[in-house]
Amino acid sequence: MGFTSNKFELPAEICSALSRDRYKAGSPELSNFSVTELIAPIQQTILKRRYPDLPSGDVVDNLWSMFGSIAHSLLEEHGSEDSLVEERFYAEVLGKKISGGIDHIKNGIITDYKVTACWKIQKGNFKEWTEQLNSYCFLCEENGATIDSIRIIAILRDWSAPDGYKPDYPKAPIVIIDIPKWQSCEQAAFIWSRVAALKNNELLEDDKLQECTNEEMWASEPKWACMKKDAKRATRVFDKESTAYDFCLDNNLQLIERKGERRRCNKYCQASSVCCQHKAYLKERGYDGEL
Repeated sequence: MGFTSNKFELPAEICSALSRDRYKAGSPELSNFSVTELIAPIQQTILKRRYPDLPSGDVVDNLWSMFGSIAHSLLEEHGSEDSLVEERFYAEVLGKKISGGIDHIKNGIITDYKVTACWKIQKGNFKEWTEQLNSYCFLCEENGATIDSIRIIAILRDWSAPDGYKPDYPKAPIVIIDIPKWQSCEQAAFIWSRVAALKNNELLEDDKLQECTNEEMWASEPKWACMKKDAKRATRVFDKESTAYDFCLDNNLQLIERKGERRRCNKYCQASSVCCQHKAYLKERGYDGEL
């Protein structure tokens, strides 16, 4: 795992620990695509495979990934005799071998461990987790294992005991989230559609790859702030420019556009440096290089 910088001048032993790739992938000769690759944006998966030596930003960016790996390792040590821990399953779909490493299976329940932030739980958007665990369920049932339910055990890295509980704030630093289990036909349809899309894109040029959606890019829409002169905070913020413009006229305020952001592309996608869609986006916004 390569990093482009060590801007905080961390010592060599820290950099070494943070740079270690702890992900336990299946043997390349046994699998064409992992579940992680299947649920990721198609363009991202293809580009990361096409350019395997892409740098990963600053070394400190891998801190929480390291903590997540440590948490997984500790939890794996405490599986009971009748549970399966870190078991990898394989299946063939459309001539491609797919695989997934499952954290814990017991009594027909798949459990996946996540180290995440409180806002993720508060927001309640578990789409990728739902796709991931239903993909695992598909693999298990393709290998003869019956799965009754699927769940996430989330360890919240930034949790703190609040003075007064907000309704949506997690009550504890560990949260159990039941994930909706799809029908078998829905699981199969999802897997087949993702494998088909990856196969269709494998031979395409970079600029012809299936573009990421706003949802996949974690894109936010632009906002319009109505500001008093020299004020640090907006008087009002609007989703529509026309509404904001009228409010500014009525109240003698300045109109400031707060541009939307593609958070995944700007901060979390390793392939963004070679992505034609991202390069075009930066050019439209007047950037010569990366953000």
